[in-house]
Amino acid sequence: QLDTSLVFECPFTPLASRSKRAVHALERREAIPAAASVTSLKEGMSAARNMLNAASIMDDFDFDSRLAAGSAKPVSAQYSRLVWVDDALIGIVLVAPTPVDAVYEIPVRFIAPSYRQTWVNTLLIHSCVQYGEAYAAEAIRFNANPEMHQETISLANSISGQHIATSHR
Repeated sequence: QLDTSLVFECPFTPLASRSKRAVHALERREAIPAAASVTSLKEGMSAARNMLNAASIMDDFDFDSRLAAGSAKPVSAQYSRLVWVDDALIGIVLVAPTPVDAVYEIPVRFIAPSYRQTWVNTLLIHSCVQYGEAYAAEAIRFNANPEMHQETISLANSISGQHIATSHR
């Protein structure tokens, strides 16, 4: 059976605004555990590779090739983010440059099953927004599985995101 993924391109400013409000609301409610931290991919490369491989999201070859110089589908180790609770990796967001100026892409986002539909996704998206601000982004692209990511699709639609592609694997 094929896995379907919808690709959305969303204007950056409304996404950034929504992300900031969401993370501040979580902070006010103290919903993010004190033991939670966000690091760059560089600080947990092996753990991220293992998590994505175990989840059948990305095998070691694909992971390593995306980080190699000259990759056809590059990922930035500097701007990709990991979310940890204590020493446990619970979330990954890979950030990729695009050939289009002022647009960046999130080709892979994964959250440990026990943390799905919690604060982790908000924190991952917010970490990408912070990168986008430094990058002077005008748009952000991301994938959403129509069966598993209805909240993400609703977010894209609510901020005038455009469905630009569909892929199957």
